Amino acid sequence: MRIDPEDLRRHYESLSDEGLLDIDRSDLAPVAQGIYDQEIARRGLDHPPEEEEDAYHRPLPVFKPGENWDFASGLGADTDDGPPPAWLEDAACSWSAYMHQDVDYIGTGAEVQTALREAGIPNRIVVKPPEPEPTPRSLYCVMVPGDLGTRAYYVVERKVFNRMAVAEWRSQLQGFSDEQLRALNPEDFWGALLDRAESMKRAYLDEIARRNLQAAPR
Repeated sequence: MRIDPEDLRRHYESLSDEGLLDIDRSDLAPVAQGIYDQEIARRGLDHPPEEEEDAYHRPLPVFKPGENWDFASGLGADTDDGPPPAWLEDAACSWSAYMHQDVDYIGTGAEVQTALREAGIPNRIVVKPPEPEPTPRSLYCVMVPGDLGTRAYYVVERKVFNRMAVAEWRSQLQGFSDEQLRALNPEDFWGALLDRAESMKRAYLDEIARRNLQAAPR
């Protein structure tokens, strides 16, 4: 049964280093491999023991979507040509990845930027160097105006990562036998996601009603 990527990410985060390394990566589906690799890289476990330093054992800084970026400290480096836009001082990160040769942060970043542009959301690539002590990688991030951070995050989820999830799903289906395919119950795979979406929409409408507001036209 296909697992929700967010559930899988939380599961990997909950494992000890030993538990994570005990997983045979070759047994994982492509999407699971990507999430596994991110967690391995986040912990610095993708380096041979002889290369490890104390900094590798310290948790890497996690920059969450929607969180404000501190440019005043000089930790954010604007990588795009042209003068920095005024909104960059109060920007939010719509998607980020640690820079590593085994992580396609440039390719995915380009997809993210395309999705944001199509949605009319300004964006800018910024690289955050290791801090406060030497750490394995810098952080590559697609920044957006702070007041558009939440919308940008969900645009990226819908336009980029939903597409990746569908591609993974198609790949899984192609590997099923005729009997396995006929025996599938779609509700087992999509029911929880559909229920979550409906519940979140209902919560929004309940809050709109509680405040006696008119929902924005869609």
